[in-house]
Amino acid sequence: FNDIDLCLRIRAAGFRIIWTPQASLYHLESASRGHEDNPEKQKRFADDKMRMMQRWRSAIVDDPFFNPNLALTSTACLPAFPPRTDLSWYL
Repeated sequence: FNDIDLCLRIRAAGFRIIWTPQASLYHLESASRGHEDNPEKQKRFADDKMRMMQRWRSAIVDDPFFNPNLALTSTACLPAFPPRTDLSWYL
């Protein structure tokens, strides 16, 4: 969650995060800390996730770039139920 935390800190400081197609960035997931392949690492991952949500819950819930049709309670990109958006226009 360090990359997300960094972006939220940047935004909270009043700066903008700008995307450019000219940049090539590589995120090597778990390269520095390794995979969560034992109970100690799994606990650390769960603790990091909990701290992230405690600190940034409101920013994450109101994130304009997070699809409101997806659940905030899962990392598996599951549909939000009940939906987090107003569907009255559809009825």
